[in-house]
Amino acid sequence: MAAPDLQPAVSDCAFPSPSKQTSGLINSVQTQVQCLTFTDKILITISQSGKLSHWVHVPLSLNSADPMNPGIQSSSSENSLLPMTHLTATTILGGTKAEDEVVGQTLATTIGSALLMRNPGEERLLVVGMGIDKAAENFTGRAQFDEVVGLVLEVLCAARQLSSTVEHSHSDHVRPHWLAPTRTKASVEEISRPKNAFMIYRLDLHATIAAQNPRMHNNDISKIIGVRWRVEKPHVIEAYKKRAEEEKRQHAIDHQP
Repeated sequence: MAAPDLQPAVSDCAFPSPSKQTSGLINSVQTQVQCLTFTDKILITISQSGKLSHWVHVPLSLNSADPMNPGIQSSSSENSLLPMTHLTATTILGGTKAEDEVVGQTLATTIGSALLMRNPGEERLLVVGMGIDKAAENFTGRAQFDEVVGLVLEVLCAARQLSSTVEHSHSDHVRPHWLAPTRTKASVEEISRPKNAFMIYRLDLHATIAAQNPRMHNNDISKIIGVRWRVEKPHVIEAYKKRAEEEKRQHAIDHQP
């Protein structure tokens, strides 16, 4: 009697979650963005040079917001550049360079803000994996953030269309101009943009807190910075706005056409 075949049956099956990917040039570097959507999570990866070195998660539900901060967003032009104040990014893997972690967490909360702008009722956990070359050097300007968020929204829109039965997959979606994906020709050299007031404040305060508390984890430092910015004295915020304006003017001088 022949021995029974104990080899497990293997068959090709579709991955149980919709996925979509796109790519574009950011700071003249090819950047791949991929999105996997689950019923309880949204997973986004942003990779340059095949890297994924920093992972964070951002709870989008208002139930997880800081009770001291209900997440009401000011309509001022300065705050319109910033992530929604109730969102907090927590590093779950990587993020060993403090300056790069600050940029990564800010990018993740910016993506979370864009998701909530598109769908205010979104409650899934956002998980973002990033592998960005010299993030602290190259991703401190609004333009770079806008381009990344635009690529992310592109794959999110495509993934949503893929998982639905809607036939009009090429319909246009109205969204703020700064959320539109921007593509750059490889032959054009991009210039990094000046930092806004919050980024300057965050980088300054991170160094100060880290020096005073060398054993404090970067996640805790970032949370402290977010809280302090929201309750900071008006004259301090105004001083950082002036620094940002000065940096903008100097940037224009340094990069005259």
